Amino acid sequence: MKFERPEQSIEKLDRGEFFAEKIVEMGPELRLEAEKLNKLGFSVDENCRIKPELFLGPIAVKELKNDLQKVKDLKAKFDGEAKRSPEKQAEKNIGEALEMAKTIGVNGHWFGGRFLAVRSSMYDDFCGNKVDNLIYDSQTFEPLAAIDATTDQASKLPQQKEIFKKILEGAEVKYGYKLEKSDQAPGFKAVKNPNMKLPYFIISFKPDELEEIARSLAAGTGGSALHDASKGLVERLSEQAENFSQHPAIKPEIKAAYGRFLKIFESLRF
Repeated sequence: MKFERPEQSIEKLDRGEFFAEKIVEMGPELRLEAEKLNKLGFSVDENCRIKPELFLGPIAVKELKNDLQKVKDLKAKFDGEAKRSPEKQAEKNIGEALEMAKTIGVNGHWFGGRFLAVRSSMYDDFCGNKVDNLIYDSQTFEPLAAIDATTDQASKLPQQKEIFKKILEGAEVKYGYKLEKSDQAPGFKAVKNPNMKLPYFIISFKPDELEEIARSLAAGTGGSALHDASKGLVERLSEQAENFSQHPAIKPEIKAAYGRFLKIFESLRF
């Protein structure tokens, strides 16, 4: 069981309230990104999250219904916990703000527009696959899976073994997409591609860093916080790609993908 000092609990509640405001303020830009993603061929909701119910065909009816029921049950559980516990609600707000900021940042403010991000389906997020985002290189069409290391790093410690396994073997994404060339601008389109196996990266921000990012995105001001976040993120992803591409236990096809991403991230360093 995890115990927090009173001052830690108060700080978490304060951050939860701050991010609750920023979630509302970042909402309009996130919805604009959702419209852009849908025009590219992704099927996402207004929060840029992949909609599994539109995978009928690639996924059998019974299997799809079972997955949607699992999501419904888990969502009800998490929502109930958040209603009963201010600390759980604060954690939920912080996690949601991080996913929103990351999605908006990748799509509109970081990496010179080279990457695009969608939020994984609730099934892939909640039901075992532990994938928060799919991120694509718009030049090579190379995809990766990402998990948030939430601002409370300690909260991820129990999952380290599971995360390391996904780094070694690749992360499974049931409701995924791939990019293909298209004659229409911007030169590619998204196509449903269920049951993917992808290289797995960890995206993390310090609490104060995330606050500044969310504040800048909510205000639409850009500025040094977003520049610094992009620079730091490229450095962290490059380091991960280098380490993972050299690890002897990683599956060859996944190791090769880490190597390709190392070249991509190195080209973006500044």
